Amino acid sequence: MIFLKKEALKKKGVPTKQRKYILGIVDKLRRGVLTFEYLQRRTTIKPCRKLTISQSAGKAAKKDDKK
Repeated sequence: MIFLKKEALKKKGVPTKQRKYILGIVDKLRRGVLTFEYLQRRTTIKPCRKLTISQSAGKAAKKDDKK
């Protein structure tokens, strides 16, 4: 993706806002303002915590199902 030009990104169907973001990041990387390490930390997806139903809420839901 980094080496693609604006027209190539458009042909691939990348939306305008994402194209501008990608091209801006590439430009910053080229100028040395942004590092790959920082970019990797910024774009890493953190695992989210698992949502659990409390026992009292679960019991209330079961009672409603029986009615």
